[in-house]
Amino acid sequence: MLFKSSDLVEQMDAIFAKETETDLSYPLRLKNGSLRWLKVVDGKRTLVRDEPDAGIARRATA
Repeated sequence: MLFKSSDLVEQMDAIFAKETETDLSYPLRLKNGSLRWLKVVDGKRTLVRDEPDAGIARRATA
């Protein structure tokens, strides 16, 4: 998508930055050929094997 309005671009950039913060999302990493989620708790970064905060039902339907 292309936008002509710089104000709109700034607003959308701010929304995207907020929605993708590590306390609201879990970035993926590739470690030894396997996917890992980056989870940050109290400033401590941990790579986990299963999607954080996803219950069995969510994992089954993904």
